[in-house]
Amino acid sequence: MIRSDRFKLNLYHVTNDAIQLMGEGQLFDMQTDPKKVNNLWHDANYADVHRHLVQQMMAFSIQQEVCYCGQRGGEALPSKWRS
Repeated sequence: MIRSDRFKLNLYHVTNDAIQLMGEGQLFDMQTDPKKVNNLWHDANYADVHRHLVQQMMAFSIQQEVCYCGQRGGEALPSKWRS
Protein backbone atom coordinates (compact mmCIF):
# COMPACT_ATOMS: atom_id res chain seq x y z
CA MET A 1 0.00 0.00 0.00
CA ILE A 2 1.19 3.50 -0.81
CA ARG A 3 -0.53 6.77 -0.08
CA SER A 4 -0.09 10.25 -1.54
CA ASP A 5 -1.84 13.37 -0.30
CA ARG A 6 -4.86 12.48 -2.39
CA PHE A 7 -4.66 8.86 -3.56
CA LYS A 8 -4.29 5.44 -1.98
CA LEU A 9 -3.00 2.47 -3.99
CA ASN A 10 -3.06 -1.18 -2.91
CA LEU A 11 -0.94 -3.51 -5.02
CA TYR A 12 -1.72 -7.22 -4.84
CA HIS A 13 1.30 -9.51 -4.60
CA VAL A 14 -0.54 -12.82 -4.92
CA THR A 15 -1.88 -14.04 -8.24
CA ASN A 16 -4.76 -16.47 -8.28
CA ASP A 17 -8.12 -16.74 -10.02
CA ALA A 18 -9.97 -14.61 -7.45
CA ILE A 19 -7.50 -11.74 -7.67
CA GLN A 20 -7.28 -11.96 -11.46
CA LEU A 21 -11.04 -11.46 -11.60
CA MET A 22 -10.77 -8.36 -9.41
CA GLY A 23 -7.68 -6.96 -11.13
CA GLU A 24 -4.20 -6.41 -9.80
CA GLY A 25 -4.86 -3.79 -7.18
CA GLN A 26 -6.95 -0.88 -6.03
CA LEU A 27 -6.65 2.86 -6.54
CA PHE A 28 -8.83 5.25 -4.59
CA ASP A 29 -9.23 9.03 -4.64
CA MET A 30 -9.41 9.75 -0.92
CA GLN A 31 -10.72 13.30 -1.44
CA THR A 32 -13.76 12.35 -3.50
CA ASP A 33 -14.19 8.77 -2.23
CA PRO A 34 -13.02 8.56 1.41
CA LYS A 35 -15.00 5.35 2.00
CA LYS A 36 -13.07 3.65 -0.84
CA VAL A 37 -16.11 2.52 -2.82
CA ASN A 38 -14.98 3.35 -6.38
CA ASN A 39 -11.85 1.43 -7.48
CA LEU A 40 -10.03 3.54 -10.11
CA TRP A 41 -7.41 0.88 -10.91
CA HIS A 42 -8.56 0.39 -14.52
CA ASP A 43 -9.84 3.95 -15.09
CA ALA A 44 -7.87 5.49 -17.99
CA ASN A 45 -8.39 8.98 -16.52
CA TYR A 46 -6.15 7.99 -13.60
CA ALA A 47 -3.49 6.09 -15.58
CA ASP A 48 -0.75 8.64 -14.78
CA VAL A 49 -1.54 8.57 -11.05
CA HIS A 50 -1.68 4.77 -11.14
CA ARG A 51 1.66 4.48 -12.95
CA HIS A 52 3.38 7.04 -10.71
CA LEU A 53 2.29 5.36 -7.46
CA VAL A 54 3.21 1.87 -8.70
CA GLN A 55 6.66 3.16 -9.73
CA GLN A 56 7.14 4.73 -6.30
CA MET A 57 6.13 1.51 -4.59
CA MET A 58 8.44 -0.59 -6.77
CA ALA A 59 11.37 1.79 -6.22
CA PHE A 60 10.86 1.56 -2.46
CA SER A 61 10.61 -2.23 -2.60
CA ILE A 62 13.80 -2.53 -4.67
CA GLN A 63 15.65 -0.18 -2.34
CA GLN A 64 14.61 -2.27 0.66
CA GLU A 65 15.80 -5.48 -1.03
CA VAL A 66 19.18 -3.94 -1.92
CA CYS A 67 19.79 -2.28 1.44
CA TYR A 68 18.53 -5.00 3.71
CA CYS A 69 19.16 -8.24 1.82
CA GLY A 70 19.56 -10.97 4.38
CA GLN A 71 18.61 -8.82 7.36
CA ARG A 72 15.18 -10.30 7.88
CA GLY A 73 15.34 -13.86 9.15
CA GLY A 74 19.13 -14.15 9.26
CA GLU A 75 21.95 -14.12 6.75
CA ALA A 76 21.35 -14.17 3.01
CA LEU A 77 23.45 -17.35 2.67
CA PRO A 78 24.62 -19.81 5.31
CA SER A 79 28.33 -19.30 6.08
CA LYS A 80 29.28 -22.74 4.68
CA TRP A 81 27.97 -21.66 1.24
CA ARG A 82 29.96 -18.42 1.07
CA SER A 83 33.18 -18.33 -0.94
